[in-house]
Amino acid sequence: MAVSFLSRLVRPLVLLLFLFVAGGAQAQIDNIYVYGTVKDYNTSKKLDGITVTVFKDGAKLNSVVTSANGKYEFNLDYGYDYKILFEKQGVVGKNVSINTKGIPEDDRQGGLAMNVEMTLFKDIPGIDYTILNQPIGKSKYDASTGMLAWDLEYTEQMRAELGRLQKAYDEKQKREADSEAAFAKLMEQGNAAMAAKEFGKAVQNFTDALGLRAGDPIATARLSDAKIKLGELERAEQRNKQYADLVKEADALLAKKSYGEAKAKYAAASGVKEEEAYPKQKIKECDAFLADLAAKADADRKAAEVEANFQAAIKAGDAAYKGAKYE
Repeated sequence: MAVSFLSRLVRPLVLLLFLFVAGGAQAQIDNIYVYGTVKDYNTSKKLDGITVTVFKDGAKLNSVVTSANGKYEFNLDYGYDYKILFEKQGVVGKNVSINTKGIPEDDRQGGLAMNVEMTLFKDIPGIDYTILNQPIGKSKYDASTGMLAWDLEYTEQMRAELGRLQKAYDEKQKREADSEAAFAKLMEQGNAAMAAKEFGKAVQNFTDALGLRAGDPIATARLSDAKIKLGELERAEQRNKQYADLVKEADALLAKKSYGEAKAKYAAASGVKEEEAYPKQKIKECDAFLADLAAKADADRKAAEVEANFQAAIKAGDAAYKGAKYE
């Protein structure tokens, strides 16, 4: 069963913070040995790269960075207020307070050891983490036990605030998870649309994906590719339409035997799609028809000239005959 957000916040305060008195295997003489492991809140994975810093009476004393095992350790002196801060870029920091003042000499002998286990979670923007600027737990000397003990009254006071943080975090995390799922689905749909050459749909998918994750480099690149392909497709479709319209007009003119106009339209169509053989063939047909028309026109002209000459000769002959008759 998953451990709740709140129990994971409180767990270091009650369940996983304990002391070893003198004789502990790792206890140091006359000081307090503090150690532990930092883990991921959601996965319980040990976290590396966490900076664990100790502040002594408000001044920075020392810091370590966890390795792959998530472990850290410090030695604390008696008689001071300590804050241990756990932080890393991209995660939400937490801190605990350890007061080593007022511990009698008898209880100091042999040293003490304290295991402080810590869980951290990813920083989700839009959540108020101000409560975590305060220590999530405070420990001090307990005269009844002769040991350091966690202030359970303080822990209880923090519980309501931590509960509100839990609710806000879980809700935001769910929204982000839903958003991530929607983003992944849109990217999948966009890639499928690209494969199907449905570039307009792909552009919409990748645009919507970027609406969920602004600036995502993969979605941005895929959107750019889709827009380029869509532009190429639209230009090709426009070119095909222009070609088809010109051929249709040319065919209609050819049917009307307007060979010159038809030839001009076929030539324009060939200019749009030079690779097409149809308009080139039709231009040849138009040229043949025009040549036939030109030849016929020339023959008709010559025949008309012959006829005109013949008629002129007849007319001249008639005129000469009439003139001779009346002399």
